[in-house]
Amino acid sequence: MKVYRKYSFVYKAPFIKFSLTERNPGEKYAFYIVKNGKNVLMTKYGDKSWIKYDTGYEAALWRVTYFIRSSDAADWGMTHQCFLNDKILRYDQESGILDGEFPDKAIAPLAIRGAYEYNCAYFPAKTAPEKLLIFLPAGVTPRTDRSRPIFFRWLWAQRGVFPGRVLAIANPFYQLFSENNVGFLTGPPEHDVFAELAGIVRGLADKFGIKSKDIYFYGSSSGGYSAIALASYFDDSTAIAANSLVKFSNFHDPNLLENYRKYILGNRSWDEIYSLMGERLVLLPYLRNPAFRVFFRINLTDEHHYRHHFLPAWKALGGGAPSEPGLYVLGRHMAQVFSEPGGHFNADTEASCREVFNILAEADAAKGKESAGTSRPA
Repeated sequence: MKVYRKYSFVYKAPFIKFSLTERNPGEKYAFYIVKNGKNVLMTKYGDKSWIKYDTGYEAALWRVTYFIRSSDAADWGMTHQCFLNDKILRYDQESGILDGEFPDKAIAPLAIRGAYEYNCAYFPAKTAPEKLLIFLPAGVTPRTDRSRPIFFRWLWAQRGVFPGRVLAIANPFYQLFSENNVGFLTGPPEHDVFAELAGIVRGLADKFGIKSKDIYFYGSSSGGYSAIALASYFDDSTAIAANSLVKFSNFHDPNLLENYRKYILGNRSWDEIYSLMGERLVLLPYLRNPAFRVFFRINLTDEHHYRHHFLPAWKALGGGAPSEPGLYVLGRHMAQVFSEPGGHFNADTEASCREVFNILAEADAAKGKESAGTSRPA
């Protein structure tokens, strides 16, 4: 029977040390060391309630499964999964070169060093290595543990929600500034993080021969904002935005936005910020005849994001005001409007993500992506 026991799971490079801190007399213990979903070590039952393992500095997703046997029961449990031993890559924005040995067929944590260090979780393709999905971060709560990078939807990637390669990108500002809980990736006025991330994605796509039409950016809330911003760098790419924002000033919580202004934007006045980087703070201009495709998912019970973000965005694309649940099509752009309890925090699920990709695949098979519109201004 699967059980939960209190444990300690510590990494001190290159060793994992796992210890069960909740034990009972007469129990015997066995362990599996699991790397990227496969057992790399299996022990026999014994008295030791701990195990130490040398990872060899291998960049991978690690966990421990533990087994407990007593005179009247046999139980098991597992630790959380942890990305360890980041593979280091370097990106030079001036030359556009992404340098380093990039993994191809193995799950791996990456640290891509540019102006900031971008922690990423890479998942190899299931069946379509010519496709690439970028998962982007949204907001977090103040209680979120920031001792390790925070990856959104990486479990979906591990379970094969997308047939191609997947890169989940963590927000570097969560670890740099614990006061910031907003998922925006604009960067400060002096450094355009969107431009740098677009260069990193382009470098990855070039390494694997992936065309722009086969690149997908996915995010919810502020992550949807990033998805649209990044797609604007890639003609014929696709942005999937769930309960997304499109206008910085319409953020629903002024206090959180004020923290972002203070810690990420250099504590400048809003007038100065807009004069220095206004093009990063309003996405509507990029939604007027865009050269990329947009798929919106919007919950009608999330009234703020429906009224202040989705409707202006859909209007910018040339649409009306969808007010009933359904799938709305506007050329190659789509909006999946639904009404479910939970409002903003019920933007997407693994099942809805799979549904979105099925809808897009059917649209591509029926019609193909039409290249139209204008690119992002240089």
